[in-house]
Amino acid sequence: MRKVFPDLLTYISEGKPIRQFLHQHNLDFKTLMRFLDQRPEQRHQYSHARRCMVEAYVAEIVPMSDAVIGEEMNVVTATRNAVDARKWVAGKLAPREYGDQPGGVVINNQTNVMVVSEDRLKELQAVRQKLLVARPIAQAPGNT
Repeated sequence: MRKVFPDLLTYISEGKPIRQFLHQHNLDFKTLMRFLDQRPEQRHQYSHARRCMVEAYVAEIVPMSDAVIGEEMNVVTATRNAVDARKWVAGKLAPREYGDQPGGVVINNQTNVMVVSEDRLKELQAVRQKLLVARPIAQAPGNT
């Protein structure tokens, strides 16, 4: 693995399929992952190559789309599928730059519903009223 690793990085950076490279060199993903797990510097280089792969995919999208203008529908459909695949990979591998949603934003909407009897509702309202009377809401300055 050590001998072919620089070639693998070049291969990945160009957007070529990793599986094909590994197959050509009689390697598998497990061997690659073990190699990367044991070598942080190579893991960093591999990660950089993957980012370059994403950029290569993104750079292909517009020229691919422009190339099929005026072509038959089956060519346009095949190209659309290829473009969609590149967009999907870019969105998954670089979600902050190419994902559908901005990274780091999580919105949770939660609604709690409680069913109570009419008698219990009256009790709760009475307790609430006692608390409001016991501790009046502070008025904002200027609202006297």
